[in-house]
Parts: sequence; structure tokens; C-alpha cells
Amino acid sequence: MIQAVFKMRTRPEKRKEMLQTAQALKNLAKKEQGCLEYQVYQDPEDEDTIVFVGEWKSHRYLRDHVNSEGFGVLVGANRILAGDSVIYLNTISRKEVFNDFAALGNA
Repeated sequence: MIQAVFKMRTRPEKRKEMLQTAQALKNLAKKEQGCLEYQVYQDPEDEDTIVFVGEWKSHRYLRDHVNSEGFGVLVGANRILAGDSVIYLNTISRKEVFNDFAALGNA
């Protein structure tokens, strides 16, 4: 599994517009083949920082996403509405889910 984290700092006067764009792009990405999860977060300590977190079955599906029209819109919006941005790619070999926080301490 590949996790892509795209962190951007939007200009304060463009924050609302970027969040609206982010929601639309999130909905598109979740429908793409190979997308396991796609979320958008706003940093509680810096409301101008928006973080996109996508999880893909493989590099191939992530590459398809990067070549998609929706990702192109995100890149364009980043140029117009944001400033600094960075992308992190994480390869994850195993994912575990814990519903019991006490059990996590014993893992």
C-alpha cells in the first residue's frame, strides 16, 4: 500500500476556496480505482495548512491518480491559492486496526 500525504499552506484570503476545492477533489479521488482511503484535514494549530492523505493499493494506482484530471486541478489550485507545499510518499507493508486503545498498549 502507498500512502501519499500532500501538505499545503494556503493563503488566508483563499482558504475557503481551497477547502471547497479540496472537498470536491476528495469525492473524486475516493471513486478512483485502487483508492483505499482519501481524507482532507485542516491543521487545528494553523487553519491555513491543509493536508490531503490518500492511500492506494499500489504505485500504479497512485500514478493513475497523479495523472488524473482531479489531481491536475489540485496542482493548479495549489499554484493559485497556496504557497508552500510538500508531498510525502510512504510505502506501508502492513496495516493494523485497533478499536481498543488498551489493547494497543499490549501490541
